[in-house]
Amino acid sequence: KMALLLGSIAAVASLMTSPCEAKADSMSYSNNYYVLMSLSWYYKNYRHSLDTSQLYSYLKEMGIPDDQISLQIPFDHACNPKNPFAGHLYSYDHEKDYVCEDVEIDMKGDDMSPEGVFDIMRDRYDPGYPWAKRMQTTEQSRLFIYLNGHGVESTIKLQQSSKRMHSGDLNKILQELHDKGRYKEVLIFVDTCEGESFFDEITAPNVYMMSTSLREESAYASNPDKRYNTFLMDNFTREFTSWLHDGYPKQPDYKLSELAKTFDHSQ
Repeated sequence: KMALLLGSIAAVASLMTSPCEAKADSMSYSNNYYVLMSLSWYYKNYRHSLDTSQLYSYLKEMGIPDDQISLQIPFDHACNPKNPFAGHLYSYDHEKDYVCEDVEIDMKGDDMSPEGVFDIMRDRYDPGYPWAKRMQTTEQSRLFIYLNGHGVESTIKLQQSSKRMHSGDLNKILQELHDKGRYKEVLIFVDTCEGESFFDEITAPNVYMMSTSLREESAYASNPDKRYNTFLMDNFTREFTSWLHDGYPKQPDYKLSELAKTFDHSQ
């Protein structure tokens, strides 16, 4: 299930379409930025790396340059010895390798400590941090943040440690970005269990939020594969990426609120 929070999120259309298709002026589109973050380590969370990589792949297909995308994947599922297709990150259809085709990962491994994640999101960088990997947002920027991992009430787990990102932590980050003049609007997707509760303390202005689960509700994995001995995707991201590729081009006025109605709520 999905919870739509804080009003309409129709703005996702211009965030996720290609520069050639965008109706707004090109300067407006070129000022969109994307933070795609998997927060899960360990091989059993293969699906979280793949979910995040599929959204990244879609943005690249739409012509979004890497300097407008911050891709953060902590665990190397492709090269894990448990992966039966070593060096590859395949989806359930095995039609595309999501790790070896024009992929630029900005943060991975031990770089994704809780402190490192928070600093990057707050636009705080060490002096030697590459300019090409910094999010060059302004007060006119529109920011899309995708968080994928494991959630409990009002928090998202940071799997490499006992620490967690709380709703209040995210609000402090957003408020700091707003005070610095680093965004005009923010759209946040949270693909975790109990995702709705993660927005409890969000009070920063001009923030639109969407979760894949209600309070005290699970978010479901999909596409179990015996070859991998794990699930390959999460339900929401599978449906959302399918909609981006197939549904939106055919129905550009289609609202994401309608997408929620396509889920099987009995599961």
